[in-house]
Amino acid sequence: MKHAPEISRAFVLEAIDRLPLGFAVFDAEQRLVWCNDAFAAFQEEEPSSLIGETAVSLVMRVLPRFRAPKVSKAQWQTWIDAYWSGIARRKQPPMEIELADGTWFLMSTVPLPSGGIAVVRTDITEQKHLATLYRDADSTR
Repeated sequence: MKHAPEISRAFVLEAIDRLPLGFAVFDAEQRLVWCNDAFAAFQEEEPSSLIGETAVSLVMRVLPRFRAPKVSKAQWQTWIDAYWSGIARRKQPPMEIELADGTWFLMSTVPLPSGGIAVVRTDITEQKHLATLYRDADSTR
């Protein structure tokens, strides 16, 4: 049986940082403890400047870019808290998010044994456009 070579934490973080998707880890109090460049780029910040921010504050910063119902900040806070609680109970499926510029993301979350949550955000814009093209082509038959 072959054994995998030991790899360093730095090697793993470098690999995650190069992924073409946003990746972030939040602690049990919803504070960001680590994110890759792609996650931070969506916030138009460097990863180090986001450490310690709460999930709610990060969402509120980018909310104007979402194509979403116009509701109060308090309503968003309530929704985010409920969503976060559902993640912790493993009851939240991946969520599609549409931005006002037509970009689409799929946000997946994974509860961690520590009480924290890992977030993966994948750009699915191309898949959404292809699905629309196929659906439109189908409807013209």
